[in-house]
Amino acid sequence: MPSADPVHPHKTLAGAAASAATTVVAALLALPLWWLLTTFLQKLGALGHPLQPPDDSRWALWLGVSLLLLCWAPARRVWTGLGARFDSILLRPPTSFHVANPAASTDISTQLREWCLEGVGTGAVPLFLPNAIPVMPQPLSIAVWEQTAPAQRSAQQKELNAFMCQLDGTALLLACSGPWARRWLRLHIKLREALWWRARRESDPWDCGFLNTDPAALERLHGFLPRRPTLIVAQDVPHQYLHKSLTVLR
Repeated sequence: MPSADPVHPHKTLAGAAASAATTVVAALLALPLWWLLTTFLQKLGALGHPLQPPDDSRWALWLGVSLLLLCWAPARRVWTGLGARFDSILLRPPTSFHVANPAASTDISTQLREWCLEGVGTGAVPLFLPNAIPVMPQPLSIAVWEQTAPAQRSAQQKELNAFMCQLDGTALLLACSGPWARRWLRLHIKLREALWWRARRESDPWDCGFLNTDPAALERLHGFLPRRPTLIVAQDVPHQYLHKSLTVLR
């Protein structure tokens, strides 16, 4: 299958090292922020004495600028991640009424999962570069799933759809006991993705969808920056449109 040229990924933290990094980063951010906030409130008179211009005004300005510079890069990374949404203009999500039991489709699902995970990288970036784009050994990988006989096409479609629902976490959402459990699961996934130094696990959800073929979708493809690993299925797409889409992605 054609794929992008491999590049060397960043060395990333995993397991206990990732937990330690989380603690270190939390301390590095929390302690200076607490000191800056306390000093800022003191200078404003909230914790002791009234503001004395002009010296205290300069202190307040300096503390405010320091706080902004300290928080800007991590906050931008976290805010961008929390605000990212599934691109429904570019992709149609799989339907959830054929979420098959993974054990019933072992061969196809295993082959698809192995292909998806090959060269996907860890999804992590260096600890002190929160806004860097994760390096992937294979940023783009293309495969062709040959169509079966017309009589078996419906079953194949259901199996593909079920795999996509497993990969993108739809099956996990359907297994939740209620709406609050589903909200917590979504929030939990978002918070894990906000840890930019964390190595992705195989169980972490992807984005999966069928490629739309309208002009707006092709225009969106020019600036497409996935929020997480993404499986794009081009099903019943005209050859000319498929060629343009692959060229843009490449």
